[in-house]
Amino acid sequence: MFYITVTTEKANTYPKLERCPLKVYVNDELVKDLNPEMEVSPDEVVTTKILEKYYKDGKNSSVLVDGNADIPYVFEVASYDQYGNLAETLQEVVGIKVSYKGDEIKKTTSETNTTTGFRKYTVPATKAGTYVVNTDKSGPKGLYLPNESIFTIHPGKIDLSKTIVKEKDTPIPAGSHPAVSIEAFDQYDNALYINDYKDKFNSTFIDAGNKEHSSTSEYSQLFEKVFYTSDTPVTIVGNVRVTVVYDQKEKVDTSKVIILVIPGDPDPNNSILSREITKGIFNQYKNGDNFTVDTNEVLLLNVTLYDKYNNYISNIPADANVLKPVMYGNSMDEIIFTVIKNPGYFGLDFNENATYIHTYQHLVSGIYDFTYTVKTVLGEANFKYHIIVSKDDKGHGNGPYVLEKCVLKPKNVSFVAGNYEHFTLELRTKESLLYNDDIDISNDIDIKIDKEDKSFKSTITKSGSEYGIYTITIYSEKRLL
Repeated sequence: MFYITVTTEKANTYPKLERCPLKVYVNDELVKDLNPEMEVSPDEVVTTKILEKYYKDGKNSSVLVDGNADIPYVFEVASYDQYGNLAETLQEVVGIKVSYKGDEIKKTTSETNTTTGFRKYTVPATKAGTYVVNTDKSGPKGLYLPNESIFTIHPGKIDLSKTIVKEKDTPIPAGSHPAVSIEAFDQYDNALYINDYKDKFNSTFIDAGNKEHSSTSEYSQLFEKVFYTSDTPVTIVGNVRVTVVYDQKEKVDTSKVIILVIPGDPDPNNSILSREITKGIFNQYKNGDNFTVDTNEVLLLNVTLYDKYNNYISNIPADANVLKPVMYGNSMDEIIFTVIKNPGYFGLDFNENATYIHTYQHLVSGIYDFTYTVKTVLGEANFKYHIIVSKDDKGHGNGPYVLEKCVLKPKNVSFVAGNYEHFTLELRTKESLLYNDDIDISNDIDIKIDKEDKSFKSTITKSGSEYGIYTITIYSEKRLL
């Protein structure tokens, strides 16, 4: 009887049994009736590692190849005995775990590939970022990974339903370039890399007049966003809508994106004078215009402001004002208007000043100047209008009467004692026109003679309905020569 001892370092049972018949020779002759087979199992595991093909540099370093959020991340692990024989990796023994930001991915699964003998790990890595692969190093060597490894998951494909389009600023003044920011995400809410999508979106702005404005994209380092800014300014007050198209064919929902355009700064040169003709009905005038008034009616004027694009300023800023509104000309006493600031206009009137009202009502025919200055944050502008007064003046004029110009008709009279004689007194202005107003007869005119005559008496009465003409009647019983 012979005992045969066989020694080998090569295992043949994993991942599948490879038959290895043992040949026995006696005196150099093969013993044909003996056909024993060897089954050699791997020795104890001394090394467990991730396959090199899963590392970025192709070597067993620490950085694994990148993955994508849309696809489960996969890597394979192999275990070896001291002789380099492939051995089965038992997850319950090795305890490989994958974590993201310190939290273990519990849904990681693994299974052994019966063909290759490697253990494949599948990680549902749906969040973009860095993941860590390691094992519990408290166990025996060989049952844990020698190094901690990491891999990076990148965002998946764009999910347009999660795209965020937001106004950069609203409201904006007329003349501004509206802008929106666009942020893209995948189905797992991972923000896509800006360079991957910034040139694939096309944004169009539609102003309140339905005019379309193209846009250009630009990355802002300050906000860390991509802004799509209108290539041309929007000048019409109202809502600006936005349309966004991805890859020239897929529309993004922008129904909640509204940019409000408000008037710009009031342009002092672009203000308008209005006159109320009847209740709620106005005539408008531009600088230098003429308009006719009836001095028997109240003169109601107002000034409205507009920006450079002719947008009405409905809420006048605090620093805007109308200065020195005054009516003058044709020897009239100046009428200074009061400025009343309202939310959407400046009211100009003198209706609380009895003196100005009296002056206005007694103006004679002619063309008068009306001027004022509009002041805003953009500067000042002077305005001048011509107010036409048309009436049957019958030789009257503006301004006070001047004694040197007054006329007494006739200059000399001769009458018989005990009779009455009459003079006509005409009050005239410095232009020798009739004074266009009444006077206080009892206090403003006094009739006297140089000689003592107790019978002398006089009366003064207005001649007809015309201003400035009076009749003086005198009586005397004494011979004055």
